[in-house]
Amino acid sequence: MVRAMDTLAKRVRYLRESAGIGQREADRLAGIVRGFSGSLEREEVAEPTASRLAALAGVYGVAVEWLLTGQGSAPAQRTVKRCVNSAREAHAKAAAA
Repeated sequence: MVRAMDTLAKRVRYLRESAGIGQREADRLAGIVRGFSGSLEREEVAEPTASRLAALAGVYGVAVEWLLTGQGSAPAQRTVKRCVNSAREAHAKAAAA
C-alpha cells in the first residue's frame, strides 16, 4: 500500500521512516538545527529555508523540488537507505578528521 504524500510533512516522514532513522539523526546528518525534521513533520514550519531543505534532500538523495512539491515518483526505500548510509559514512569521516 502506497501512502499519499501530498504534503512536505508526509514526504519528510516517508523519507526518514524509509531510512529507518530518527528525527535527531536526520538533523545531525544534514547538519541542521536539532528539532527541524520534527517541526517539518508536525507542519510547524511555514517557510523552511532553502539551505535546510537542501541539506535534508542531500541526506536522503532526493531533489529539493520533489521534497517541496512531490512531483514525480517517490524514491525507493533501498535508495533512501543507501543515501543515508553514505551520509553516515561521510559524517563519521568528517568527525574523525
